[in-house]
Amino acid sequence: MSEWMSVKLKLKCSLAVLRRALLNIMPQWEKHLAISETGGLTVYDMHGHPEGGFHIKIPKGTATGLNWCDLGFKLGADGVWTVLIDPGGVPRNLADIDKATLDEVGKMRARARAAMDGLSIVTDKAAGQGTYIIEMDVPVKEKYKVGV
Repeated sequence: MSEWMSVKLKLKCSLAVLRRALLNIMPQWEKHLAISETGGLTVYDMHGHPEGGFHIKIPKGTATGLNWCDLGFKLGADGVWTVLIDPGGVPRNLADIDKATLDEVGKMRARARAAMDGLSIVTDKAAGQGTYIIEMDVPVKEKYKVGV
């Protein structure tokens, strides 16, 4: 049986950052994801009951991998995102949507910081459940090198 639940993400970020994180997690959503800057999207549960005010909507269907109902993200007045989800109807890697989204945004921030500092990423990979490794090549100034 399907049951919607509302999960408040421990995440403050822009609509663009959340969109990119979701597409990094599930690239097949690119063609199906709907965006509203004003929060004008409506999501539907398995019985067709609507709920409005969403900024991001992924519709149910085999192309998106969602069963029973849509998936919606709503930006709160406090700047924190809330997701309306049916945990039984989402792909396994999104069953814990809070963790999956936080992890992806964290990876994106690490990559962006490396690029801003002119660092090159050597390793960028998952290393087991809940662990992600980003190794960077950090140049050391001559005056700080030992034994030169």
